[in-house]
Amino acid sequence: MEGGGRPSALQAALLAAGTGLTALFYSVYRQQARLTRGLQGARRLRLDGELRAVLLEAPGRCVPYAVIEEKCSWAEI
Repeated sequence: MEGGGRPSALQAALLAAGTGLTALFYSVYRQQARLTRGLQGARRLRLDGELRAVLLEAPGRCVPYAVIEEKCSWAEI
């Protein structure tokens, strides 16, 4: 602060930039949290006949949100 108790222009600019960045990061956080909440209720499928049956039953053969679960094993080369 300058002698009169008022913040300088640089301090005001830094405060505004910090506030803007905080708002931007909070917006991204809220968007990711909303997406995560939507995926928590997603249907869980396995890569076998179950996935095929669900896709054949679904309108347009499309499942909007699904979690595909399968074990992966590393093959030796």
